[in-house]
Amino acid sequence: MQGEIKRGDRLKVTILDCYAESVETTSRGRFLYLNFRHQHGTLNVGPLPIAAELLKVEALTPYSWPPRKDDVWEDGQGLKWFGVRPGDENKVTLFSARGSYPADGLDELLLTNGPWRLVYRNEDEPPF
Repeated sequence: MQGEIKRGDRLKVTILDCYAESVETTSRGRFLYLNFRHQHGTLNVGPLPIAAELLKVEALTPYSWPPRKDDVWEDGQGLKWFGVRPGDENKVTLFSARGSYPADGLDELLLTNGPWRLVYRNEDEPPF
């Protein structure tokens, strides 16, 4: 498993993309409940034991994703990224401590620089 999984995280379970419905800890261990959304509704699956060797679980997006203006994020290599709105744009992107923007946007960063961790968020800043 990569990173700490929280409710609302977008996950990759072996070859499936799904969403965490809940994570529960019992005397038998930690269990994951999944929520698959498709054209005919929703399919809930679980409990799945997170520690099972045959179950590979990766968090694709942290529960606090996407970034907001003034956020501070840290990527999987420990590099700090700052949430900014370049120019007059409404869209927030990340600017690294090394002075670079993501070449192809935030989706590229999720895949190439993970796992991500939110270091700081100004809760007074609206999410848009």
